[in-house]
Amino acid sequence: MANHEWCIFYGHIITTSTPENQDQYGSSSFNDFIAHIAQVGIPVKTITDVLANEPDLPAPSEASLQSPIVAAPAPTSTPVSVASSTATSTPGLSIPYVANNFAGDKNWQRTWGTKNVSSSTFMLLAANALTSGASTILANTENWTDYQFNTTFDWIKGQEVGLIGRYVDDKNYLSCEFEDTSQFGGSGVTMKLVQDINGHQETLETGGAPNYKGIGANGIKAYIRVYEPYATCSFNGQTLPEYDMTIYPPPMEGSIGFTIWDPSLDNSGIVVKNVDVEPVYYYQP
Repeated sequence: MANHEWCIFYGHIITTSTPENQDQYGSSSFNDFIAHIAQVGIPVKTITDVLANEPDLPAPSEASLQSPIVAAPAPTSTPVSVASSTATSTPGLSIPYVANNFAGDKNWQRTWGTKNVSSSTFMLLAANALTSGASTILANTENWTDYQFNTTFDWIKGQEVGLIGRYVDDKNYLSCEFEDTSQFGGSGVTMKLVQDINGHQETLETGGAPNYKGIGANGIKAYIRVYEPYATCSFNGQTLPEYDMTIYPPPMEGSIGFTIWDPSLDNSGIVVKNVDVEPVYYYQP
């Protein structure tokens, strides 16, 4: 891709040449990312410092629009079809797994929305003008079984953030969904442990972190833990009871990932600062 000269014009990113991909340059979410990065003191010289060299992807057709990976479609959402993870880089990733530099890591596969890497090597996940959210799956982890998927992230905007575990395909996976309740008059974050089996979704456990901020909060620490038929979620130290999924026989192995969602188009985004996956060897009630 040729070098571009950039400027900000009435809130839009303008380049002197034609953008190759609207996912790269057309999303207002990344203006928010750039402002956030500058606010916390990360040096940004140009917009191209923030946008990674992501392979060009074709714009979705109307025929390809369907439900996102975790959140149920809202009347205003037009999510893009979600594909299963595909190994493209390092076969057979193992646990323990640590990532705090996402530059050049092609194992993190974009499955919906927009994914890029900042100049500080954080992973940026955002909706774009055609989607109400975004998701990414870590390829080459399809054989992972019992683990705790820990992460630290900044919640830039959007109603929901989700951690995915034991992902087999877009109809079979487990997820921890964190929902900001401020828009409903609440003062915290609700947590849900959700399981999808053959496209049928069940909410297994619910709880909350009433004294914690969601949207706009930095350095959030969360995890999803799976061990045999047991699973749980945690948000900033608030943890759901361990749930026995025997009644809904779950996939016993699968990949990890992130998902974000909001009822409005182009209005969700997070900055993933690190991922740390550790083995789990025993039941922790």
